[in-house]
Amino acid sequence: MAESAASAEKFKAEGNEALKTGDFDKAIECYTKAIEIDPQNAVLYSNRSAAYAKKEDLASAADDGQKAIDLKPKWARGYSRKGYALFQQGKYEEAKSVYESGLKVEPENQQLKDSLADVKAKIEPKIDPNNPFSDPQIWARLAMNPETREYLQQDDFRMKLELIRRDPSSMTQFMQDPRMMKAIGVILGIDLKTGSQFAEETEAAERERREQEAKKAKEEKPPEPEEPVDPIKKQAKDEKELGNAAYKKKDFEAALSHYEKAFESDPTDISFLTNKAAVLFEMKQYDDCVEVCRKAVDVGRENHSPFSMVAKAFARMGNARLKQDNLEEALRFYDKSLMEDRTKDVEKRKKDVEKRLAEKKRLDYIDPELAQEEKEKGNGLFQGGDFPGAMKHYTEAIKRNPDDAKLYSNRAACYTKLAEFRLGLADCEKCLELDPSFVKEIGRA
Repeated sequence: MAESAASAEKFKAEGNEALKTGDFDKAIECYTKAIEIDPQNAVLYSNRSAAYAKKEDLASAADDGQKAIDLKPKWARGYSRKGYALFQQGKYEEAKSVYESGLKVEPENQQLKDSLADVKAKIEPKIDPNNPFSDPQIWARLAMNPETREYLQQDDFRMKLELIRRDPSSMTQFMQDPRMMKAIGVILGIDLKTGSQFAEETEAAERERREQEAKKAKEEKPPEPEEPVDPIKKQAKDEKELGNAAYKKKDFEAALSHYEKAFESDPTDISFLTNKAAVLFEMKQYDDCVEVCRKAVDVGRENHSPFSMVAKAFARMGNARLKQDNLEEALRFYDKSLMEDRTKDVEKRKKDVEKRLAEKKRLDYIDPELAQEEKEKGNGLFQGGDFPGAMKHYTEAIKRNPDDAKLYSNRAACYTKLAEFRLGLADCEKCLELDPSFVKEIGRA
């Protein structure tokens, strides 16, 4: 018995992984094998229902949702699965009944409440008292009027009326269209054509107007229908919001848990991973932060996430490496971030890192012993009259020990011999800055 339960759990885990990666057929196959071993497990039917829904086999999704309800009638997830499948099929009344039954079991289940609100909006459209055009009966009124009935067959007319329904203030854009004026009069129950402010258009003007409207209709994109809320994505979003609240309270362990649950529900949204990385950053777990961000980049690439989101993941990697004082890695990640999306914050961080790297390189180059060797080589060439050669060695000595006043004095002597008095004066001033008691330079300057 224990071995069978373990086998069912194994197939379930494989199904979950396949569902996350979008291999819905494999997920269904794995859940089916698990059900054959453990046919009384409501969770398995719920998971297979989700896989069917993703595959758009909504009838099977609804059947599995019902099976989950039969096996575990006090569990809200079964009602959510069946209701979603019915909703997607346009069976709004049936979906409403299922959601209401689920709320009798779990009255405070927010996912069921939201889903019920969505289906009610489909069944019982709200009428805005400040917008008479929001009344769904306007289509019936127009169809009953002999003159406006034919307008309903014209795509540009329906598009204009839909725009007015969504935003009544847009009506002013269409005041010159006699069809719209007639339709608005029918909807409001008044005759707008008889007003002196609306003269009848001439046949030529009407023809021109129709040509313009036809051209404009091609350019304008009709409003897209609102998509119903996916309960899986809704659950992931709810977990993310809980994680955000915990993060603000600095309850990092709770925040991590919520972000992980969110990603388990919707493994295509990299914001859950970048948020998790932010928590690990605050916990000073910088290597883990980088690894999570690497995963976020991979997921983002696979699912065509916005460039700005991928850029955020690279920037967080750069911040983590900066905290570890790994300037080269930080710069590399900032460069990658800016290749995805340029932001002022990351550009500033990159410049700061470049300055720190340059200063680090300068300091690493300092070696007083090598500076002394270069100085002696320069002295030998100076005494031999090779002033350009001597200057080269004095310059290298200065790079190796920039705080040695004597080196600037020696190079100033070379510049003087070469008649480069301006450069010589600058070296004299630097020498006196480092050692004000260097009397030799006062005379040379």
